[in-house]
Amino acid sequence: MIFYVRAFNRCSLIPSQRRYLFSLKKPISSFITRTRLIKDDHMVQLVTSSTVFTVKAIIAMSVLGSLGVDMRPVITGLGITGFTVGFALKDIGANFVSGFLLLFQKPFKMNDVIKSGSYQGKVIGMDVKYVHLQTPEGRILLPILLYCLKIGLSYIFFYEFLPEKQSLNGYSTFADESEPNHPKPIFSRLVFIIIDSLRADFVMGNNSGFNFVKRKIESGDALPFVSLAKPPTVTMPRIKALVSGSNPTFLDLVKNFDAYKMTFDNWLHQFKQANKSIVFYGDDTWIKMFGDGFFKRSEGTTSFFVQDTVEVDKNVTRHLDIELKNKDWDVMILHYLGLDHICHSEGIHSAKMIPKHQEMDKIIERIYGDLQDERTLLVVSGDHGITDQGNHGGSSIEELSTGLIFLSPLFHKLGQNRDGRNNLLGQRKDLKTFLESIESNIKYEIVNQIDIVSTLCILFGLPIPRNNAGKIIPRILSMYDDTDKRKALELNLNQISNLINASLECNSCPSECCELQEEIKNCNNEKKIDKVLDILIKASHFVSESSNEGSTNH
Repeated sequence: MIFYVRAFNRCSLIPSQRRYLFSLKKPISSFITRTRLIKDDHMVQLVTSSTVFTVKAIIAMSVLGSLGVDMRPVITGLGITGFTVGFALKDIGANFVSGFLLLFQKPFKMNDVIKSGSYQGKVIGMDVKYVHLQTPEGRILLPILLYCLKIGLSYIFFYEFLPEKQSLNGYSTFADESEPNHPKPIFSRLVFIIIDSLRADFVMGNNSGFNFVKRKIESGDALPFVSLAKPPTVTMPRIKALVSGSNPTFLDLVKNFDAYKMTFDNWLHQFKQANKSIVFYGDDTWIKMFGDGFFKRSEGTTSFFVQDTVEVDKNVTRHLDIELKNKDWDVMILHYLGLDHICHSEGIHSAKMIPKHQEMDKIIERIYGDLQDERTLLVVSGDHGITDQGNHGGSSIEELSTGLIFLSPLFHKLGQNRDGRNNLLGQRKDLKTFLESIESNIKYEIVNQIDIVSTLCILFGLPIPRNNAGKIIPRILSMYDDTDKRKALELNLNQISNLINASLECNSCPSECCELQEEIKNCNNEKKIDKVLDILIKASHFVSESSNEGSTNH
């Protein structure tokens, strides 16, 4: 955004328009002063400069839009290359909001001495982005947003205008269930691989380099899914969704000063609570989220060096020689960044893409071959998708559609995979268009990204995290006999019912909540398993969509 506005300022093609635009500052300032809407001179300057800047930004985007430049990445907070522009827009907008909050709240005035963090000084001025402080060391510029966050003024805006979902504190235990009757665990070890920006067609498409994976799908040893994420499609909130079963809203991220920290129940905690050991290698977001002491062994890689598409993955893979021989872990999590870096730096049609597919495919083949034990489950998933231009963060169907594969010899007994492309009821219209664009002979089903959580917990005999809004994947449910199917469904339903109850208790739930709760209660007398599954799907959809109203839905 800053680049666009500056480019607009320098544009020599429209000198008359520039002259009129810059002349706005004087009449705006005169009007505010004459009407005495604001008496403080510095506040007058703040409002004036903010107004002019906003007008310039709007005109700049309009001009660029009329010239054919796609402005959606800017408007939705994305980056033209990566996140640079998106984060610039976010910070500018936040500073504007914070500046006006300061205007109306007036927590300090000129010559007051204020303190924010390690900074303390006398207020000598304020403009659209900074509070000017005179300190013993000299004059410093304190970002308005930083000060507002310190004193809590930004909360006023976010809590007033953005919805907040209800969340349950604490962690699920088997004792939470009125009838703790659980299906026996099918698996005892888990390898969970995240390939950053693994869009669905990167795996399912005929031009994919995941040849081993596709062979396993054809043989019935792997179950393929298109997993639909929710915005914002950036790594940290998507990891939170993948482990907790709850989609963070924009407000959840904004209000949390320590946004990386995982504060809610999640399947990693459930494994730890069951005395299982977890090792991790890859994107250091996980280590920031869970803390250094959480994993038995770990090493993080950084996502900042986007040009690094080789070493960033080698630094993950080099641990496999030792870990595949070790018997002291129950869960191994790997998060690869190389494919994402290629997409950001060169786009999805880069010559490096297919070799990177093949590299990841060889890693999956190696792990699958070394862990032939039928009690080991291998899951491969993307955290989000990506646009053809190499961007993510928004809500386009390309950014939401991720590949998801469950691999185990045990899946062979399930028979032929089902084709879910004919059952898109309730899905976005552009999903059908996107799926039709994938040239593929693979039959796959459509699931929600958060469905992974309840599915893993049922397969490993663990309590489902308290804030999970996902449902056990119906195809996976086919691994159980009718008795255990019903147990699994009831566990999932009871857990989601607790979420609905929490909404009812705080009066934040619409009338449909009561009707849905009544249906869930009646499930105890329902003999048809398919009917119970239908109610679970309905409840999961309701809670998921209700909790995600703070995000962009279609």
